[in-house]
Amino acid sequence: MENWEKEIRDFIFRHIQPSLTPDEQAALPVHAPALAMAIESIVQAAAKDRPASQTFADNMKPAEFETYCAEELRRAGWDARVTMQSRDQGVDVIAEKNRIRVVLQCKLYASPVGNKAVQEAAAGKAHEQADFGIVVTNNRYTSAAEQLAATNGVLLLHYRDLQNLESLLLGERTSVTAPTDGFDRAKWNALLKNDPDIRMVADKLRQVGEKWVDEFAATYLAVNDKNSLRSIVMGIIADARKEDEAKRSAR
Repeated sequence: MENWEKEIRDFIFRHIQPSLTPDEQAALPVHAPALAMAIESIVQAAAKDRPASQTFADNMKPAEFETYCAEELRRAGWDARVTMQSRDQGVDVIAEKNRIRVVLQCKLYASPVGNKAVQEAAAGKAHEQADFGIVVTNNRYTSAAEQLAATNGVLLLHYRDLQNLESLLLGERTSVTAPTDGFDRAKWNALLKNDPDIRMVADKLRQVGEKWVDEFAATYLAVNDKNSLRSIVMGIIADARKEDEAKRSAR
């Protein structure tokens, strides 16, 4: 932020001041703080309408790659922002969509990504209380990084995966919109019996309606990932609310 504030000051005194009258130049130091705020507001508004980088380039700088990843998520419907680098707590990008919160470590590497990035993503996920911790790169991952990610619930992605992030996180939800009586009920009943977390969620959803328990069963069995549990439940609750609102409107 100090560099950014210095850039604004330089812009004011190098580019704006020469075009002012002598009286305006004399008054400029007094009005410089307000002028800096106005410039920052204009820049922020322009950045939303005109993303800084539309396509990936091998000669990007790491900060540009972070911006690119955030823009890719925005184009996919996510509310994404790049964090301040000096206070990122192991997070480069934070994004939310449909009550799913994710944190990204963006690694622009010329060699495979190793364990450190996975550790940073796991720490960032815990710090930001996110549903998913993700590492995104232009390269591939070491086998050690893949093993550590599997045990820490961190997703390892290529930047081309960002457009389909929601599907990757939750799995294709066609099984939800299709009849939900096709899932393996024996497997589901065994899961209810042996997993207290799954049983607790099912009991809560049963208060809303058995239909939503079946939807939960079909979706969870398709994804089969405990890390996705909160996101699946949030999606089902959102669907239930939409249906309830539609019924109220019809009445």
